[in-house]
Amino acid sequence: MGFNCGASNARLNRPAQSGCGSWCSRYNNANQWIQADLGDSISVAGVQIQGRADYPQWVTQFKVQYSNDGSSWTFVQQTNSEGDMIFDGSTNQNTVVTNLFPAEVTAAYIRIVPTAWHGHISMRFELVGCEDDEMPTITGTPSAITTNTDSNSATAAVSWTDPTASDNSGAVTLTSDGTSGSNFPIGTTTVTFTATDPSGNQATDSFTITVTDLGETMSVTGVEIQGRADHYGQWVTQYKVQYSNDGSSWTYVQQTNNEADMIFVGNTDQHTVVTNLFPAEVTAAYIRIVPTAWSTHISMRFEVLGCEGIKDVVLATCNLWRRCCGSTYDLLPTPANLSVWYEDKTHYCCNDCGRKGTLQHILSACTPALADNRGNPAAS
Repeated sequence: MGFNCGASNARLNRPAQSGCGSWCSRYNNANQWIQADLGDSISVAGVQIQGRADYPQWVTQFKVQYSNDGSSWTFVQQTNSEGDMIFDGSTNQNTVVTNLFPAEVTAAYIRIVPTAWHGHISMRFELVGCEDDEMPTITGTPSAITTNTDSNSATAAVSWTDPTASDNSGAVTLTSDGTSGSNFPIGTTTVTFTATDPSGNQATDSFTITVTDLGETMSVTGVEIQGRADHYGQWVTQYKVQYSNDGSSWTYVQQTNNEADMIFVGNTDQHTVVTNLFPAEVTAAYIRIVPTAWSTHISMRFEVLGCEGIKDVVLATCNLWRRCCGSTYDLLPTPANLSVWYEDKTHYCCNDCGRKGTLQHILSACTPALADNRGNPAAS
């Protein structure tokens, strides 16, 4: 039908120009078709057709095929999939005939296949789209992840399996603001996945990553407490002690033979230092004092007894204090063992020295950071 009757002339309501007012097939047989490439998978609800604008030629019946890959094609079916749907077409050159599908289809390509015609297979057409307001679906989002920091690091490498996304369009893009295998800082981070379909509909789903700082664990043997220092008569009279290695899971210091939580006797005035040793030392990164009884108001000052490398600290203290071993004493290359507590439970001593250094001096080198459950800053 001429060079100018190609598919570029197939737009609905195209006027007659350059000698051709529509798309015209080269042959008049049942093997002819015209195809629209939609660029992406979208919802299509039907088609509109016209005849040729400049000659009395039109399609009277047609079928419609659709595809998402341009290779595998499916005919639009009758209701209940009883057979290929045959649509009624034009009865003249210019009247727009609209045919809706029994059910919308999702396709990247639409092909119109004429099955009957008047004069010649000639047509103009447009697709009828439908607004896609159906949200994509995200499945398989990881559950919350809790982990500890990597060795000698303030972060942790965290890996997971990404979820999958699906959509009625058959085409969906899944993005995330976090990448599996990346390093995450101490604290809680929310990772969000976003699924977007060709119509711009978006769905999100997320999970949390909590990185806990284990910190430095150390041996803790007890606590010392005092009441409030100013003119208020306030102190804690009884308390329990909890310990933890991650700041999340806590264990109470137990009585001998783990019979029950240990309840320690506290202060009877504001200023007296009361020392309580645990039945057995614990290894912990965090120590929590839980008051159970008090005078007037819960108020206290405290110190933790024991610290990492206490033997080395004591030995260094002996070296600094020549009074411990005498001015001629030198430490051995290998640290000596720390002896048992003295009977009064307030001093350590060095086996090699035979004399004792005050606990206050020893602990001044290794006092841990202190904080309470109200978010108050560390005590000095």
